Amino acid sequence: MNGTYLAMPAFPKAAGVAVRDTTLLGNPRHATYTIRDKRAKAVAELSDWSELREAGKQVKDHKLQHPKRLPGPGRAWTAERDLPQVPARMFRAWWKQSRPWKAGIK
Repeated sequence: MNGTYLAMPAFPKAAGVAVRDTTLLGNPRHATYTIRDKRAKAVAELSDWSELREAGKQVKDHKLQHPKRLPGPGRAWTAERDLPQVPARMFRAWWKQSRPWKAGIK
């Protein structure tokens, strides 16, 4: 037994073959250019792209700060209960401030 699964080649051998495969190496590049091209075309079609993007950012930021409903299956749960308010600061910042004598210890 050579330590491979279902007669697959060992990893170093398979990796060596994959690294030399120009098609395999070109796929991410092609996908990236395709996605960027499609996005550029969509942006070019809209004259107010930057305003739409800013409006979307404001909606997202508001929803993250003031969640009313969870998506999907959590929606029924939040219809009956209020979600707690999002804290003003992260837990780590609160922890450091509440224990100043230990703040320098890692």
